[in-house]
Amino acid sequence: SWGFTWVPWFFMLSGFVLTHARLSSKSPSAVDPIAVALLKRTSTVYPTYAFGLVLEAAIRVRQGQRLPPTWVLLHQVSLTQAWNPFVTELSMNLHCWFLSAILAFWILFNPVYA
Repeated sequence: SWGFTWVPWFFMLSGFVLTHARLSSKSPSAVDPIAVALLKRTSTVYPTYAFGLVLEAAIRVRQGQRLPPTWVLLHQVSLTQAWNPFVTELSMNLHCWFLSAILAFWILFNPVYA
């Protein structure tokens, strides 16, 4: 009955881990530019995510199913599908919406931390 609370807890835990890692580093006051910080975060997740998108697209094409519209695919490729409520239900890999949501937290982490 409390399953819906796990995503916010995960986001809070992620923020705690990022803050703890930053405070425990050699120079805790150093802040990476947003692009560098975002690259560090997404480089561990995005390759697997992209592989899943390509795999699902290939399976849909093979089965004769239609792919989502191009504008929806662009949202998915850029990890912004949860930022637009009209995209989430049309996209492939519905369960990956949380990556789009956590991207906003990753973008905001350094400015808030500084």
